[in-house]
Amino acid sequence: MTNFNIAIIILLSIIHSFEIKAQTNSDNIIGIWQTEDNRAAVQMYKKGNLYYGKIVWEKEPYNKNGKLNSDINNPNPNLQSRPLHNLTIVKNLKFYKNSNQYKGTIYNVESGNTFKINAELINKKILKIRGYIGISLIGKTTVWKRIRQIKDNHIFF
Repeated sequence: MTNFNIAIIILLSIIHSFEIKAQTNSDNIIGIWQTEDNRAAVQMYKKGNLYYGKIVWEKEPYNKNGKLNSDINNPNPNLQSRPLHNLTIVKNLKFYKNSNQYKGTIYNVESGNTFKINAELINKKILKIRGYIGISLIGKTTVWKRIRQIKDNHIFF
């Protein structure tokens, strides 16, 4: 066996080991994630075989009247008074092992709309979420960062 063949075998072994590491354990999504605009943190949790996310921190939790922010943009008037804190915005996220992606829905508190999402863990600290209506080609991608801890209203990465 030539040195070239040995080098090729070693290279293929290294590539294969990276592919194995890139595969995601579906529970790796569990934790607290800061939104791309740094205005909120969402805690992802598992319920049954699905994943959900609720708002657990807001940069500005109070409105101009000094009251906790509520879901004022919800199209349902009966839901407009519910607080944003602990509001579940990510729902029914299912992990698909063959594509290494999660699929479910996300509620946008700023627009009052619910979108389908494809979510993918880029690594243990980065979650890429693509929200869309209809097909994912027509949508928006956002990137969330994992938070290690929230203490005294401060975020620690």
